[in-house]
Amino acid sequence: MEHTGPEVSYEVIVVNDFSSDETAELLIQVPNLRLHNNNHNSGFVLSCNQGASLAKGEFLCFLNNDTIVQKQWLTSMVELIENDSQIGIVGSKLVFGDGDLQEAGGIVWQDGQTYHYGRRGSITNKKYNYIREVDYCSGASFLISKTDFDQLRGFDEMYTPGYYEDTDLCFSIQYTLNKKVVYQPASIVVHYEGVTSGTNINAGMRRYQQINALKFKDKWKTQLQSKLPNSFMNLDDTLIKYQNSKNAKLI
Repeated sequence: MEHTGPEVSYEVIVVNDFSSDETAELLIQVPNLRLHNNNHNSGFVLSCNQGASLAKGEFLCFLNNDTIVQKQWLTSMVELIENDSQIGIVGSKLVFGDGDLQEAGGIVWQDGQTYHYGRRGSITNKKYNYIREVDYCSGASFLISKTDFDQLRGFDEMYTPGYYEDTDLCFSIQYTLNKKVVYQPASIVVHYEGVTSGTNINAGMRRYQQINALKFKDKWKTQLQSKLPNSFMNLDDTLIKYQNSKNAKLI
């Protein structure tokens, strides 16, 4: 893969979730690719768990198919998690196709809703370039040890077919395994948000965003009480917490 290795050895696993186009025929031509073809559409969550079960490595890196990785994206995440046994998940800096920042770690509000820190900001702004703990990192690109993932039994299948499974896993890392979720700004990934699932929250796959938000809120209602209420008036306090985290490190 371009921009990946040779510092890190890796395998690439693709779960073809019963696509109706020529995906299977095209992917079989890619060298050194492990391809698993489903005989029915399982949905995002189940397919991710399937792919993880096939992996042989020490770490699992989940990467959406609507992304383009940049130099050192994987190496920087692996180095961070290997150097701190208390880190459970490392997430990338996500960037829009036009170069604006999409997410520098995520915020979870008291009502269970999420906020992409730094959205539409400048990727060069210092406040978005700290290694620091965050509430969650989007599953478009994040790294977790296979041991931790297996211990948590993977993504919770109650979120099938998708949405909030990544936020839920980050909460499980923090509140079940007592480990940290950390944002790594040196890992830069361009994410074409909405290309795969669309942008209409009332139709198609995106409708599960609201459905699963309620499931997440119910599951983690006790832990959510420690979060700030969902208000832009509370945004500065949350950002200050991130910027001044004892684990913050400017790259």
